[in-house]
Amino acid sequence: MSNLDAECTTLENELTRSLTAVTNDFADKYEKMLPFINVASQGKTVMEKLERVQENAFKKLDTISEGIRQVEAENVAMNLSMIEDKKRSCQRTLEFIELLREIEEHLVTLRSVKNAPKDIAQTLVVCKEKLQEVSRLKEEAAKEGFNVNSPVKYLAAEYAHQNFEHRYYFSTFYENFVWFPKNSASEKDSAMQNVLTLTINNENPDITAQYLTAMNMIGQLTGRLKDWKNTIIDVFCNSVISSRDGVDILDITQCGNTYTFKARLPKTTVEKSMDVHKVLGALENFFDKLATALENVDMHDATGQKFITLIGSVCREQLIEKILKECIAIAAPVSTTGDKDHQHFLDLVERGEEFVTFLKKLEFLPPDASLLYNLDKDVVFIDRRCFAIVSRAKELITDAYTELVTVGCDGETSDSFNAIGETLESVKGARTEQEQLLSEILRNKKETLFPSIFRFMKCTVSKSTVDLADLITETMTAAAEAKDNDILQGRLTLTGRNVLQLFLILSPRHHGHMFNTIPHMAAVFYNNCHYLMHRMMTLSVEVRKIGDPSGVKMICEPILSDVVPRLREVAAECMESTLTRCKRDIATLIDTPNAFEYLPKGYILSSFPVTPSNSRTDNSEETPELVRSLSACILHISSIAKVFKEVLTELVYCKSIASLISFILRSLTTRMTSKCDIRENDGRALVTIFGQLLVECDKLLFYRGRSRVPEFCDREYFRLQEVIYCLGGSLRDIEMRWCNGKGPLAEWLSHEEVHRMIVAMFADSQLRQDVLNNI
Repeated sequence: MSNLDAECTTLENELTRSLTAVTNDFADKYEKMLPFINVASQGKTVMEKLERVQENAFKKLDTISEGIRQVEAENVAMNLSMIEDKKRSCQRTLEFIELLREIEEHLVTLRSVKNAPKDIAQTLVVCKEKLQEVSRLKEEAAKEGFNVNSPVKYLAAEYAHQNFEHRYYFSTFYENFVWFPKNSASEKDSAMQNVLTLTINNENPDITAQYLTAMNMIGQLTGRLKDWKNTIIDVFCNSVISSRDGVDILDITQCGNTYTFKARLPKTTVEKSMDVHKVLGALENFFDKLATALENVDMHDATGQKFITLIGSVCREQLIEKILKECIAIAAPVSTTGDKDHQHFLDLVERGEEFVTFLKKLEFLPPDASLLYNLDKDVVFIDRRCFAIVSRAKELITDAYTELVTVGCDGETSDSFNAIGETLESVKGARTEQEQLLSEILRNKKETLFPSIFRFMKCTVSKSTVDLADLITETMTAAAEAKDNDILQGRLTLTGRNVLQLFLILSPRHHGHMFNTIPHMAAVFYNNCHYLMHRMMTLSVEVRKIGDPSGVKMICEPILSDVVPRLREVAAECMESTLTRCKRDIATLIDTPNAFEYLPKGYILSSFPVTPSNSRTDNSEETPELVRSLSACILHISSIAKVFKEVLTELVYCKSIASLISFILRSLTTRMTSKCDIRENDGRALVTIFGQLLVECDKLLFYRGRSRVPEFCDREYFRLQEVIYCLGGSLRDIEMRWCNGKGPLAEWLSHEEVHRMIVAMFADSQLRQDVLNNI
């Protein structure tokens, strides 16, 4: 046991001394840079020293292992765990020394000037891997008490120096092989300032291939392939495509093994139509000359592929995308229907496929390359068609509301439609004539035949909104007809929904200022939203196809799910915002200080003046401030009513004007029921003023032969009438109209309001107290 332990300790000490000696040699060689007659021989001396250390260490390890086996065979009671740990420690140290020897061997190889570029690159790669492995083992060796940081530091520094030297050597060769284009701004000739030049010098293809292979092995070629891609795509391809015809753009010359490619930047001021055949022809000539310039430059690696194929691998996706989107897609006209120009688009795509096939023959693109890859050729045209629909929709949405049209119908439902409905119910869809007639009705050709529940009331909308609804209908009809093409059907359906979403988002933002300043335009927008909502609700019948109602339902339901409620919300928000601004203006006119006090004695108002500024009463006294304010309010509502009546439907018009009238009546009622003191003369004057105001309100909302104020403003209207009755009545009259809480006064005014008015109008007396107690 003691002999084995002593041998392990001796071996550890020898390995420590050997590492120290080797570290000193590395320090003399790489850090102190001591001169040697032959550097290679000095490296050989270090390697021999490392080999001798390994040889002696392996012999002693064998002896230790044999001793352990003998102890185990004789079953001697010994604790071998400590010896085993020392043995494993020595083995790890030997493994570390072996890596140092291999790294030194590779560094000696890198100093040789006779090595081929590929061998140098391979040695750099292997040496880097060994250094990474040493970095992993040095932590374990440090735990065993061995200082391994110094030798690793010297070897890593030498590797970094050799790596930089050879990379610089490879880069120098590469710069002599190709010069990438730079703008010739220094040329005296101004015509040459927009010329970019690419030069390729391929004197010895085999040597060029060796250097390119070496650069690829050490990762030096990856960034330079991006330069090739940028030059080919952004300079030459972009110049040819931007010219629209490829004429007089490229100038390719050859002098021996040197090829010069010049690209003239086209002038952007000249508008031309895209000529796909000429553009692709110019590009084919460019790639043909490029393949000739890089001929016989094959990579000396496992793939054995050509260098032009390696360039094509990084250019493939961007090149095909540029050809498809910036050349073919621009040349093909865009149509919302898609049928007229579809064949022309397919012809252009076929020419693009021929261009891709040509690049395959040059081995610039792999055999599986395609212009559209695995996509259907119709997909791109479908996208363009949907883009055209959305573009047209955007034009209609942002169009000014200058041209207005009347839609919907007024009057009663025609009896002829009842017969049609009965026929449709009895036949259950088996009559084509009835189906066609129903489609005509729902396409607004015979709106008077609408049933009451399905009829759109007469109003004014913008012509652009009608065209937008027709565009959506045409889109959804095309989607319903595309039964055999799921992609086309899905894209068109989604496009129809996107058009409605675009209307909801863009229209309030684009026309927002006009809606805020012109009530007439806000009313038109309100009608536009409800008209679109009506067309969307009838859309499932408009695009209905005989024998396939389920498919139509599947197409239309996604649009109806949330767009219709959102249209109603946007319309309501716009109209409420307009009415709120009008109410704010009315409140400013009414809120005049002391307007309800100190009215002229015996003042009687026969009618409100048309123009408040020069109005006079019947007794030639000056018009009170309250009368002028109410006249301005009536004139303001009258002007809005005149605008709304020309645009809105009957019901919406009545409710909108009734909202403004209710605001005036409610403001006056609240003002009177909250006053603390009302003079007798003021009360009599207010009776005539408020009474005449109700007459004027009846005129404002006089529709279809009768006033609609009691119908739409019942609460505010009758409350103000009760206020007028209180102002002109006596205490007994008020008590009788209250009628123990069962009379009309109790129905429209609260107990507190009546109490406050009595206190404000009548002096304190026993009678007033009795009436207040009864109320």
